[in-house]
Amino acid sequence: MHHSLLPGLVASAALSLTALAATPATTHASEVFSQSEVSIVVPWSPGGRTDVGTRLWAPYLESELGKPVVVLNRPGGGGMVGVRDLLSMDDGHAIGAFSLSQILSQWTKVPPLDMSQYKPVAMPFSLPFVLVVDKDAPWQDAAEFVAYAQDQRVTFGVSGSGTSGHIAAATLASVSDIEARFAPYDGDAGAVTALLGKEVEAVTAPMVSVVQQVEAGELRALGVSLEHGDELHEGIPTFKEQGIDFVLGDFGGALYLPATVSDEFVEEWEQVLERTFADPELQQRLADMYIQTDFVGAGELEALVEEWNPHFEQLVEDLGLRLAP
Repeated sequence: MHHSLLPGLVASAALSLTALAATPATTHASEVFSQSEVSIVVPWSPGGRTDVGTRLWAPYLESELGKPVVVLNRPGGGGMVGVRDLLSMDDGHAIGAFSLSQILSQWTKVPPLDMSQYKPVAMPFSLPFVLVVDKDAPWQDAAEFVAYAQDQRVTFGVSGSGTSGHIAAATLASVSDIEARFAPYDGDAGAVTALLGKEVEAVTAPMVSVVQQVEAGELRALGVSLEHGDELHEGIPTFKEQGIDFVLGDFGGALYLPATVSDEFVEEWEQVLERTFADPELQQRLADMYIQTDFVGAGELEALVEEWNPHFEQLVEDLGLRLAP
């Protein structure tokens, strides 16, 4: 089966921030945000990639708004509990950090996630996946891992059934003619813990979820799912460079509001977030965590999701992950 899935997924959403970089770093609190604080709902446990990325930029949003920003972890149901809880927070002061897992939940969950209940606001960044193994594993690169796994069944730890981590691991297995098991855990953090405990042989996750373990020498990164290598993943060869046709990006913490929230709030959130992610200091801090800032606003995000949906739905079908009718 051929899966060079959305080769431009990481790059296609790129938006130049040159003009924005000159925006003064002043507070732009709006009368629209009348409550004493705002919240970011993260539908995963603390320590996962969406949580880590959100907690990096939340203080900059707080500075921009001039009021407290609270990160609310609402894990459970493979990312479904948090986004459904968001629907009850419809005064415009709570925004949800979605990932590819939520988009896939349109087909991988019963009942399926109804995306018409949400309004897109922005996608600040997108992330490729890296394949990581334990430091004591015998494989030095992805090609060696694939060669082994073609003869010996391996087990991937994944961030939940039907999540982006599951999709990434299953796609890698498919393009490499690997028969693999997929053990679901509670988010990337759970899958990484299982890998460190030698419960599984490998994990596919964005670098932000494994960077501490990789830099500490506890895990080894064998490949990255970029079309072409970049500075943020220097030293990690792409899968394509190793003869493996695996290119895939995550959704990058896309931000959504309940559909019942007014368009005025959507516009205000988009503007505030655009200013927040134009901060050079924040961009550098995100880069230090292997996150490239590629800000996309509400209209472009909506168009991109409409374009990507048929590809994702077909992938779910091909991998036998479809549960929703």
